[in-house]
Amino acid sequence: MPRIYGIVLDETEYWNEGIVQRAGKIFGVYFYNPKEVYHCCELTPSYELYFMGSFSQEYPEDELEQETLYDDIIVGDMNTELIKYFHCKDINKIPLIKRGSVKEGRFFYASYNKKDLEFEDILEDYRCNPVY
Repeated sequence: MPRIYGIVLDETEYWNEGIVQRAGKIFGVYFYNPKEVYHCCELTPSYELYFMGSFSQEYPEDELEQETLYDDIIVGDMNTELIKYFHCKDINKIPLIKRGSVKEGRFFYASYNKKDLEFEDILEDYRCNPVY
């Protein structure tokens, strides 16, 4: 039965300084199937990571400022590549974390039966019910 993993990556360095000052660290959440590897013009295998969205480490106390920061993050997410490839050895070195943790790491998300559910269905489920 295929297993889906999520990975949380610190992507603060790629964000606008004004947003980072309000948000603290900004993390990107990606999903991948460790059973599927790709060889992108090289012998080293890579995982195909699907971008699920970003979240910030800190949120302002003021509701209006929270909404503004949330909107800024959503706009920033529109400029993020939907699929990225990372070498398997680099991903496998990242420690496992508890799902919902606000730190960099990998987490187990779900198992699915291919007869009933496709990988895209798992992605859609997360997008409708995000953990972060």
